[in-house]
Amino acid sequence: GEIPKDWNLMPIKYGIKNSVSGDWGTDPLKKSNQKKCICLRVADFDFDKGIFKQNKYTIRAYSQEKINQLKLQSGDILIEKSGGGEKQPVGRAVLFDKDFSAMFANFLVRIRTNKLLVPSFLEYYLRALYYTGSTRLYFNQTTGIQNLKVGTLLSNEKIPNISIALQNNITNYLNKRCKK
Repeated sequence: GEIPKDWNLMPIKYGIKNSVSGDWGTDPLKKSNQKKCICLRVADFDFDKGIFKQNKYTIRAYSQEKINQLKLQSGDILIEKSGGGEKQPVGRAVLFDKDFSAMFANFLVRIRTNKLLVPSFLEYYLRALYYTGSTRLYFNQTTGIQNLKVGTLLSNEKIPNISIALQNNITNYLNKRCKK
């Protein structure tokens, strides 16, 4: 719980460019003017590594408007906003680090950082919040499905407002340690 004296904290939301909820798309076998796309789901998470598994991904169909709105970029973070269960609460986050075009399902929220946060630094931070149980403070459960209040989490939780160079150094250190 202690941080260096010269570090300041800021709400995570100050480092977020935008966030948007996903969409399940439509059946790709139906003839339409929609384009077939990879749709990433929570089942594709390799949460322990903070990335997506190499998988046979789900294909769904989307309008060009939805593609423009939801197409993932390398460095985007996806947070599980709905689902979870007793042994695996909602709120896991992973980094999209793939070089292919993809969309994301409706149980996910995409977070795109601004110039204040390195995506991999934020992903590690969100993973730490999950492992420590802090994300449990931001979900409700009404029908057996847990729903994470992502906006509230991003507003209330604070992250160190440190230089990009230091964020990269911390991320590189964690990458090396986690590989061991």
